Amino acid sequence: MFSLKKFAGYAIASVLTLGPTVVFAQTYITPSTPGWSFVTETPTGSGAFVNGPGVPPSGSPGSIQLTVGQPGGQAFLTAQYGGVRLDQIKGLSYNTYVVSSALPETASLQFDFQPGVPSTGYQGRAVFAPSLIPGAVTVGSWQTWNPMTQRAWWGTSSNNVRLLSTVCTQAAPCTFAEMLAAFPNSTVLSPGAFGFKVGNSNSAAVVSVDSFVIGTTGAAGPTTRYNFALADPIVARAATMIPALDSSALLLLAMLASLVGVFSLRKRF
Repeated sequence: MFSLKKFAGYAIASVLTLGPTVVFAQTYITPSTPGWSFVTETPTGSGAFVNGPGVPPSGSPGSIQLTVGQPGGQAFLTAQYGGVRLDQIKGLSYNTYVVSSALPETASLQFDFQPGVPSTGYQGRAVFAPSLIPGAVTVGSWQTWNPMTQRAWWGTSSNNVRLLSTVCTQAAPCTFAEMLAAFPNSTVLSPGAFGFKVGNSNSAAVVSVDSFVIGTTGAAGPTTRYNFALADPIVARAATMIPALDSSALLLLAMLASLVGVFSLRKRF
């Protein structure tokens, strides 16, 4: 069956593979998309899909927005990357817009960490926190973060020994390469969470996130760009094309269908 959504997706993928930037597919995450969810990890917090703010970098009309009150923690998470090896991840990037924050702070990228070596108990999360880059976070504009290269990774700690936190800390954060060098067989915990979070600090904040890029099949593999929006504009545009066909276009389609039938019949006999 012909699918306008698949057709639009293939068209976007074809366009995005041209030129020096290798982006294989563009996917819109909307409120009805399964597999992603808002999670209030520490009261108080909330999450929503919104229009704006400003012009999101993907060109889509919206973003997800995470809101927290001190000392709340609000996340937007998926479990679809559980089990992925860190040495297969490439091209990580995402964009944030700080609507308000006194610190300021912005959304971190984080995932449940499995070190790939014998360990005891839950090993916490690997957290990429742009606020650890001195003077980097600003209020009122879209900013692009590159977790593959920027030194802002740290491991959450607790009373039990969490191995990443012994290597990468908030006081001495790591690069992705350094984290991988310390734990070459590490993975995203399976099952485990992967996504964005704002909060668990001493500041109330409102932060939007959009245009998340990730590849999970190594350096030679494709990447996917996730755009967050209230609705998928590609599907909406494709749907409007159907009633726009006039009578001559419909006649042409009918003639083509007839020709296909004739050729099929001749081939059969």
